[in-house]
Amino acid sequence: MAEVFSTLASVVLILVIVMYFRQIVQGVSIPNPATWLIWTVIGLINTATYFTVVDGNLFEWSITLTATIGLSTIFFYALAKGKFARVGKIEKFSLCISLAVGILWQTTGNAVLANILLQIVYLISFYPTVVGLWNGTLREKTPPWDTAVLAYCLVIVGIILNWNDTSAMALVHPIVNGIIGNGSVALMIRIG
Repeated sequence: MAEVFSTLASVVLILVIVMYFRQIVQGVSIPNPATWLIWTVIGLINTATYFTVVDGNLFEWSITLTATIGLSTIFFYALAKGKFARVGKIEKFSLCISLAVGILWQTTGNAVLANILLQIVYLISFYPTVVGLWNGTLREKTPPWDTAVLAYCLVIVGIILNWNDTSAMALVHPIVNGIIGNGSVALMIRIG
């Protein structure tokens, strides 16, 4: 049953990627370059370390892999087509903090600690988007962000259904990145 939820989460995440990609192509969304750069770089690292955290469980790992492929595709498309907002002080600050945590990640030698540090970077990465929405320099629509929260809720159900000794660590990514991060953007779109 856990595999069903993990697979469903990956399918829902593909829907998120398609919806967001369409918004960028249509000019409905103006994404933040720092957020997307961090997601692309850290996504690649997170995909490798999260596989260890979930003890090689392909179903629990599949959403992370799906997200990395999708986010990287969106990032490179937006970069090539000039769809990003301007880089400002907040973006530079977030990139510097992310780099510092990334350096700390490189020195740990511990896959679980590395994964936790990467989740901190993910959390930092949402900051420029939330601030950009608040200041009105970015434009976003809620459906992809809400649907991303749903996808990560499905991941959490899958992890709970397949609970083992390392499951608490496996919950960090979907809670921090999936629910808190995406949820904060969805909330800011509504109140901003």
